[in-house]
Amino acid sequence: MDFRFLDGVKTAAELKKEKEDMKNIKADMISASDTEEKKAIYKYFDGEAIIDSLSMSADTAKKAKELIKNNQVRLTEVNDGIISYGNAYGYYTQDPNVCGIAVAKVESSENCKVDIEFGKDRLKRAYCNCSKCSDKNIVRGYLNDTRNCEHVVATVFLLNAYLDSHELGDETNYFGEAFLSHFDEETDINEEPVHIVPKLIMSYKSEYDTSLYIQFKIGRKKLVQIKSYRNFVDALRDNEIYPLGKNDSVKLGYGAFDDKSIKYVKFIEQLVDTEASISYKLLDYVKTGLNVSKIPVDGANIDDIFNLLVGEKVELTTEYLSKKTVTDIELRDFNEKITIGINPIYDRDLFAGINLEVDFPLSFISNNYVYCIKDNYLNRCDENLLKIFKAMNESGYGYREIKIGRKNIGRFYSNVLPSIKDYANIVDNAPEAISFVPEKPEITYYLDMEDSIVTGRAEAAYTGGRVDILSGKILERNDNELLRNQKQEEKAIEALKVYLPC
Repeated sequence: MDFRFLDGVKTAAELKKEKEDMKNIKADMISASDTEEKKAIYKYFDGEAIIDSLSMSADTAKKAKELIKNNQVRLTEVNDGIISYGNAYGYYTQDPNVCGIAVAKVESSENCKVDIEFGKDRLKRAYCNCSKCSDKNIVRGYLNDTRNCEHVVATVFLLNAYLDSHELGDETNYFGEAFLSHFDEETDINEEPVHIVPKLIMSYKSEYDTSLYIQFKIGRKKLVQIKSYRNFVDALRDNEIYPLGKNDSVKLGYGAFDDKSIKYVKFIEQLVDTEASISYKLLDYVKTGLNVSKIPVDGANIDDIFNLLVGEKVELTTEYLSKKTVTDIELRDFNEKITIGINPIYDRDLFAGINLEVDFPLSFISNNYVYCIKDNYLNRCDENLLKIFKAMNESGYGYREIKIGRKNIGRFYSNVLPSIKDYANIVDNAPEAISFVPEKPEITYYLDMEDSIVTGRAEAAYTGGRVDILSGKILERNDNELLRNQKQEEKAIEALKVYLPC
């Protein structure tokens, strides 16, 4: 039987040949775009993987090859950076890792500009302002599809050659950078007195969603919940009769309470007055959230609540789903230690950085302190631990990966570890990381004057080579990895400024 293929439908043999042809074209283009620059010892971005993610036709690839051979495409900018994790450009950015951008200038029959954005191993977006791409750009913007023009294709191959010889990016992600940045530079008088008793409530909506509340009970022998703190304060100030449960009541006033309870009464008054004052500033009437039996504990009031209860044992009710447990919890000043595990990251059998695994108790943060709940204690920790927790806040308190690449390891071991070693149990599973801490460079300063104009520059000499500090240009390299000490270089710039006119 004779099979006839529809027009435009390719046979398996044709598809196989096309695939082989494309493979050969890619190999030729990689060779054509290669440079004689010394290869980078460590590469975060995988240039060939980015090429493999590039959609293109064989015809477009051939045109791109000719552009490269004739030096008609030139990279004008290549940078790496971390895109803010969160809402950006109207959509939610889920990638916390380093991304790169590259800009190329095309000088051919049609002069144009190419902008691309790439991840570690893929092309993310591509844009060219040539006539072929104009319709696509208007409708669809930054895309990587089969309509990529020869200018985009040539730019990606030149990028691969650039990444081969430049150590761009590392494993430090958004959360690692955010963590590091925090360290680069908290009754009736004739009757038995009435008691006010506080209690805390820990409510779990899920394993990772926890809320803390404070509640006050009132009574003599039997205690009942204060159901509305606003109504309680109104009754207190008007000396009204206030119910204390079945068959009992009291004419409210300070004299109706025992001495210890008065501080709780004044605290409740303060809460109600503060809320009323805020409401009057925003509204023409008091809008209250204190017509409730329990008050949320948050960063705005936890300092005052702790000062109210410090040194005491209070009842703690833990509500987890449908279960309730009741224990006592003591409030004290104590620095709870957290545990930080330092684990190695390997990329293609090369040490690429470290991953911080953080373990710490349930905690709450105010502007001044961090509070941890552990072993029937609510501990108030000082500002040293607060700094660590604020840094961890950027990574969802350990729920996100804190990755620090080898180029930033010096910042961790020089800035972070000395700050946290007395407040954390460090478990170092990556002893090789210490070898990537940058050495202290030899700084050489140069000053020159011509026509009354003073100019200066500074060079930093490392085991791996020499660097012009102001421009960042690598002046000399050798077989050792060039690990730069950013802190020392910044000090050198400040020292140079002393000798230069403002």
